[in-house]
Amino acid sequence: MLTWNGNLYDSSGTYLDTLQNITGCDSLVTLDLTIFYTLFSSDSLFGCDSAEWNGNIYTNSGSYIDTLATINGADSIVTMEITIYNSTFNSEIRFGLR
Repeated sequence: MLTWNGNLYDSSGTYLDTLQNITGCDSLVTLDLTIFYTLFSSDSLFGCDSAEWNGNIYTNSGSYIDTLATINGADSIVTMEITIYNSTFNSEIRFGLR
Protein backbone atom coordinates (compact mmCIF):
# COMPACT_ATOMS: atom_id res chain seq x y z
CA MET A 1 0.00 0.00 0.00
CA LEU A 2 1.06 3.55 -0.63
CA THR A 3 -0.21 6.89 0.58
CA TRP A 4 0.20 9.66 -2.02
CA ASN A 5 -1.19 13.17 -1.66
CA GLY A 6 -3.44 12.00 1.16
CA ASN A 7 -4.92 9.05 -0.75
CA LEU A 8 -4.28 5.38 -0.01
CA TYR A 9 -3.54 3.12 -3.00
CA ASP A 10 -3.42 -0.68 -2.79
CA SER A 11 -3.34 -1.66 -6.46
CA SER A 12 -1.13 -0.94 -9.43
CA GLY A 13 -2.20 1.73 -11.89
CA THR A 14 -1.79 5.29 -13.14
CA TYR A 15 -3.26 7.94 -10.88
CA LEU A 16 -3.70 11.67 -11.52
CA ASP A 17 -4.02 14.48 -9.03
CA THR A 18 -4.41 18.22 -9.40
CA LEU A 19 -2.53 20.36 -6.93
CA GLN A 20 -2.46 24.09 -6.49
CA ASN A 21 0.91 25.79 -6.17
CA ILE A 22 1.67 28.78 -3.94
CA THR A 23 0.60 31.28 -6.63
CA GLY A 24 -2.76 29.56 -7.13
CA CYS A 25 -1.93 27.85 -10.42
CA ASP A 26 -2.93 24.24 -10.97
CA SER A 27 -0.34 21.51 -11.33
CA LEU A 28 -1.27 18.12 -12.75
CA VAL A 29 0.80 15.28 -11.32
CA THR A 30 0.84 11.64 -12.38
CA LEU A 31 1.70 8.59 -10.31
CA ASP A 32 2.60 5.37 -12.15
CA LEU A 33 2.30 2.86 -9.32
CA THR A 34 3.32 -0.78 -9.34
CA ILE A 35 2.47 -2.77 -6.22
CA PHE A 36 4.60 -5.85 -5.50
CA TYR A 37 2.75 -8.10 -3.12
CA THR A 38 4.42 -10.02 -0.32
CA LEU A 39 4.59 -13.73 -0.98
CA PHE A 40 3.94 -16.26 1.79
CA SER A 41 4.85 -19.92 1.74
CA SER A 42 5.34 -22.76 4.17
CA ASP A 43 6.96 -26.15 3.96
CA SER A 44 8.19 -29.02 6.13
CA LEU A 45 11.68 -30.37 6.67
CA PHE A 46 12.77 -33.50 8.53
CA GLY A 47 16.27 -34.29 9.76
CA CYS A 48 18.22 -36.73 11.89
CA ASP A 49 19.95 -34.85 14.75
CA SER A 50 20.01 -31.63 12.66
CA ALA A 51 18.71 -30.02 9.49
CA GLU A 52 20.02 -27.25 7.26
CA TRP A 53 17.71 -24.57 5.87
CA ASN A 54 18.73 -21.32 4.13
CA GLY A 55 22.32 -21.74 5.29
CA ASN A 56 21.47 -22.30 8.97
CA ILE A 57 21.80 -25.51 10.97
CA TYR A 58 18.87 -26.39 13.26
CA THR A 59 19.08 -28.98 16.03
CA ASN A 60 15.65 -28.41 17.59
CA SER A 61 12.21 -29.02 16.13
CA GLY A 62 10.09 -25.94 15.65
CA SER A 63 8.52 -23.41 13.34
CA TYR A 64 11.13 -21.11 11.78
CA ILE A 65 10.45 -17.99 9.70
CA ASP A 66 12.74 -16.27 7.22
CA THR A 67 12.19 -13.15 5.12
CA LEU A 68 13.72 -13.13 1.66
CA ALA A 69 13.62 -10.57 -1.13
CA THR A 70 11.85 -11.54 -4.34
CA ILE A 71 13.30 -10.66 -7.72
CA ASN A 72 11.25 -7.43 -7.78
CA GLY A 73 12.36 -6.41 -4.28
CA ALA A 74 9.20 -7.32 -2.39
CA ASP A 75 9.34 -9.45 0.73
CA SER A 76 8.82 -13.17 0.59
CA ILE A 77 7.99 -14.65 4.00
CA VAL A 78 8.79 -18.34 4.30
CA THR A 79 7.79 -20.56 7.22
CA MET A 80 9.51 -23.89 7.68
CA GLU A 81 8.22 -26.54 10.08
CA ILE A 82 11.35 -28.43 11.07
CA THR A 83 11.15 -31.80 12.79
CA ILE A 84 14.36 -33.22 14.21
CA TYR A 85 14.55 -36.91 15.03
CA ASN A 86 17.37 -37.55 17.50
CA SER A 87 19.56 -40.59 17.09
CA THR A 88 19.52 -43.11 19.88
CA PHE A 89 22.67 -44.82 21.02
CA ASN A 90 22.57 -48.07 22.89
CA SER A 91 25.71 -48.99 24.76
CA GLU A 92 25.83 -52.39 26.34
CA ILE A 93 28.56 -53.54 28.64
CA ARG A 94 28.90 -57.25 29.32
CA PHE A 95 30.91 -58.85 32.04
CA GLY A 96 31.65 -62.49 31.90
CA LEU A 97 33.23 -64.99 34.18
CA ARG A 98 35.84 -67.44 33.04
